[in-house]
Amino acid sequence: MLDDFTIYSDAQAITATAGSTKPVVFMPFTGRGEPVKLRVTVLEDFNNLTSLNIKVQETDEEDTDFSEATDANNGVTVPLADLKKGAKIALRFLPKIKKERTRLRYTVVGSAPTTGKVFAAVVEGEDLPIEDGLYFRPRNPSGAIETA
Repeated sequence: MLDDFTIYSDAQAITATAGSTKPVVFMPFTGRGEPVKLRVTVLEDFNNLTSLNIKVQETDEEDTDFSEATDANNGVTVPLADLKKGAKIALRFLPKIKKERTRLRYTVVGSAPTTGKVFAAVVEGEDLPIEDGLYFRPRNPSGAIETA
């Protein structure tokens, strides 16, 4: 289930470097909690570009045009070969943010694409498969890695 207030990009065409069409506003808080999960999915194959960098930017609530925004992370760079319809981008969690208003910044590397759309939102859960290498394997008492 998605909430309209947590969607950054809803079938947003990326034809040049740009911010997400909508910001997501968080209440400032202290302490630790559960990581905030993101889903970034390619809805239409991209063409022309070399790669696309997606990063999280943050700013104060009053800065609605993001003129004072700072990068909250280095982002993830996705090569053209991986920007195919249905692909899930490996930006899975929001980084630690200190300001209320956030957006995604899509930076085109290489030529401007004429096709390519994304969906991006904060989500409750993940639907990513469990893959080898994503999780630690327990060790048995002898110190060897379990194989089963």
